[in-house]
Amino acid sequence: MNAPAIASVPDAVPSNPSPGWLLEQLQISLKAQQATSQNPDALEWQQLINMVDIAQSLYLRLKD
Repeated sequence: MNAPAIASVPDAVPSNPSPGWLLEQLQISLKAQQATSQNPDALEWQQLINMVDIAQSLYLRLKD
Protein backbone atom coordinates (compact mmCIF):
# COMPACT_ATOMS: atom_id res chain seq x y z
CA MET A 1 0.00 0.00 0.00
CA ASN A 2 1.39 3.39 -0.98
CA ALA A 3 1.47 6.25 1.50
CA PRO A 4 -0.63 9.26 0.52
CA ALA A 5 1.19 12.25 -0.93
CA ILE A 6 1.91 14.89 1.67
CA ALA A 7 2.73 18.52 1.01
CA SER A 8 6.44 19.12 1.26
CA VAL A 9 7.94 21.00 4.16
CA PRO A 10 8.91 24.52 3.15
CA ASP A 11 12.62 25.10 2.48
CA ALA A 12 12.93 27.83 5.10
CA VAL A 13 11.33 26.73 8.36
CA PRO A 14 11.72 29.49 10.95
CA SER A 15 13.74 28.48 14.00
CA ASN A 16 10.86 29.65 16.21
CA PRO A 17 7.73 29.50 14.02
CA SER A 18 4.72 31.53 15.10
CA PRO A 19 1.35 29.88 15.71
CA GLY A 20 0.05 31.79 12.66
CA TRP A 21 2.78 30.31 10.45
CA LEU A 22 2.13 26.82 11.81
CA LEU A 23 -1.61 27.14 11.18
CA GLU A 24 -0.92 28.30 7.62
CA GLN A 25 1.36 25.29 7.02
CA LEU A 26 -1.30 22.99 8.48
CA GLN A 27 -3.91 24.40 6.13
CA ILE A 28 -1.61 24.00 3.11
CA SER A 29 -0.90 20.40 4.09
CA LEU A 30 -4.58 19.59 4.67
CA LYS A 31 -5.59 21.01 1.29
CA ALA A 32 -2.85 18.99 -0.43
CA GLN A 33 -3.99 15.81 1.32
CA GLN A 34 -7.63 16.60 0.47
CA ALA A 35 -6.70 16.95 -3.20
CA THR A 36 -5.23 13.44 -3.25
CA SER A 37 -7.92 11.87 -1.07
CA GLN A 38 -10.18 9.13 -2.42
CA ASN A 39 -13.11 11.28 -1.28
CA PRO A 40 -12.00 14.92 -1.52
CA ASP A 41 -15.59 16.20 -1.33
CA ALA A 42 -16.26 14.56 2.03
CA LEU A 43 -17.87 16.87 4.54
CA GLU A 44 -15.15 16.02 7.07
CA TRP A 45 -12.50 17.69 4.90
CA GLN A 46 -14.48 20.91 4.70
CA GLN A 47 -15.18 20.84 8.44
CA LEU A 48 -11.51 20.31 9.26
CA ILE A 49 -10.36 23.11 6.95
CA ASN A 50 -13.04 25.41 8.41
CA MET A 51 -11.79 24.64 11.93
CA VAL A 52 -8.26 25.65 10.91
CA ASP A 53 -9.68 28.85 9.35
CA ILE A 54 -11.42 29.64 12.64
CA ALA A 55 -8.25 28.95 14.63
CA GLN A 56 -6.31 31.29 12.32
CA SER A 57 -8.92 34.04 12.72
CA LEU A 58 -8.98 33.68 16.50
CA TYR A 59 -5.20 33.75 16.68
CA LEU A 60 -5.03 36.94 14.60
CA ARG A 61 -7.68 38.61 16.76
CA LEU A 62 -5.98 37.65 20.01
CA LYS A 63 -2.53 38.54 18.70
CA ASP A 64 -3.50 42.18 18.06
